[in-house]
Amino acid sequence: MTERMTMSKETTETATTLRRDDYKNIKHMNRETLEKYLQGIYRQGVEAGIKASQKMPPGIVPKGK
Repeated sequence: MTERMTMSKETTETATTLRRDDYKNIKHMNRETLEKYLQGIYRQGVEAGIKASQKMPPGIVPKGK
């Protein structure tokens, strides 16, 4: 995943689009494999969120809260 996706700055600045190879692999996944793949992506996002929140100074509330 190398290209940047056009999104609002509020969403994220590091979002990426799927490379053609990734798309082809996902397209041919069965349901169980796709669920495991997506759970992995979700888990990475949760871990990144936890890590980012630990770096924030106390008393700072993220936007949207």
